Amino acid sequence: MSSDQLQPSIEAASTGKLDTLKELLANENKFAEENLSEQPSTHHPDLFSVLLSYDPACINHQFDKRGTRIALACMTKQPLDFWEFLLIAGADPAQNPDCALPLMISVAGFYSDTRVPELLLMNGAHVEDIYQAIEAALKWGNGPIVHFFIERAEEYNARN
Repeated sequence: MSSDQLQPSIEAASTGKLDTLKELLANENKFAEENLSEQPSTHHPDLFSVLLSYDPACINHQFDKRGTRIALACMTKQPLDFWEFLLIAGADPAQNPDCALPLMISVAGFYSDTRVPELLLMNGAHVEDIYQAIEAALKWGNGPIVHFFIERAEEYNARN
């Protein structure tokens, strides 16, 4: 899909016109990863569901130097419901972010709501990153997350 062909799809996605987006994409056999990366800020589950229907594997692909969809969700401080959507869609919280900070460290910097790291840990995020996350949360003055990660580290140590 060329840039000119992609523009109407981007506009439909940006304005939340799902029916238009579905119609535009209906004639495409595959909506490739590079087309999905044109809209890295599409953080609406309904819109992203349409995009995923054309390339489900893209949920864990790296986008430019920004990381995976899950890393982008962290950097853009997405709400808990979007995190739930990503995890249900198959996003891997334990995936090596390659070009971004490990997920728990990013969460320590961007979130004070402990439901986000709790959800990620319940879905397989690396517990080993908690110690680095505690350090990062301390540096950023993120008290609620410091206490949350200390409790999880104690639980992890008690089990091992």
